[in-house]
Formats: sequence, C-alpha cells, structure tokens
Amino acid sequence: MKKLLTLLLLFPAALLAQEGQKAQDQIMGLVGFYAERVSQLAEAVPEDKYSYKPSDKVRTAGEAVMHVASANYWLSMKMGAELPAEIDLMTYEKSVTGKETIKAALAKSYEFLMASARAVPDDQLLDAVEFPGGMPMNKRGVMLVALSHVSEHMGQLIAYARANDVAPPWSE
Repeated sequence: MKKLLTLLLLFPAALLAQEGQKAQDQIMGLVGFYAERVSQLAEAVPEDKYSYKPSDKVRTAGEAVMHVASANYWLSMKMGAELPAEIDLMTYEKSVTGKETIKAALAKSYEFLMASARAVPDDQLLDAVEFPGGMPMNKRGVMLVALSHVSEHMGQLIAYARANDVAPPWSE
C-alpha cells in the first residue's frame, strides 16, 4: 500500500519532470490528469444526484461541474483565447443541465482550455494579464490557476460523490 501511495503522489511530479517539454505542455499534462478524474466523477455520479448539494448555500453537483467548465473558458480568455460565440459566461453555469449534456460541456471546455494554453507562445508566458482583485498575474500563472482550480473542485466532487455512496472510480 505504501508503494502505491508513493507512486500516486509522485505521478503528477513525474509529468512535470519531462525534459524538453514546454511549460504549457507540462502544466496542461497535470490539468489533464485531474480533469480526467473530474470527468470520471461526473460519469460515476447518478443523474438523480446531480441536484445534490450539502446545503442551500452551495452549488449542486451539476452546477459544480458546470462551474469548472465555465472557469475553463474564462481562464482561456485570460490567456488570449476568444470565447466561443455560443458560450455566455453569465449564464453558462446554470443553463446547461442534464448529466450527459453537462459531461459533454465539461469535456469541450477542457479541450478548449488545453488548446488555448498550448497556443500561448513561449515568449508570451510572462505577459501580464488582468486578474480579479488586482492580483499580479501572467499567462503562465493563469495556467497554474487552472491546475489548482480543477484540483479544488475534484475534491469538492469527491465529497459530493461519497456523501451519496459513490466511490471515485480510481479508488475502488
């Protein structure tokens, strides 16, 4: 068990250690690892549990997944991508409903995020971007925010799933 735990903890670090890889590919490799976990959770949770929320003050499971999808588009815009015409960030999180539609929206948002990040030229990684609260940020930092964001909401969705007797598929 110790060996398995060590391997799981080192796997993401190994993705970063690929010599010669661009920063965009390294970071998006990690984002992809966690995005796959979020997608697995979205699949594992039964549709009738997409409306679950532990209190009235938080998002439902479905809204949490759509929050991730919405943020993927917003973060892509911060890296210079143009928002697809069909995406309205003001309503996107609550306007997409139904398990299959939500899963498809999540997948599409990650494809967009990955392509947007990988399209950033190396010489623009340190270009400043406007970020909420006046926080100093550059395009590489936005990619790191995408990584922390998917990790945060993976944890949230694990808690939601377990509260509904659904084990994360990779932990069974």
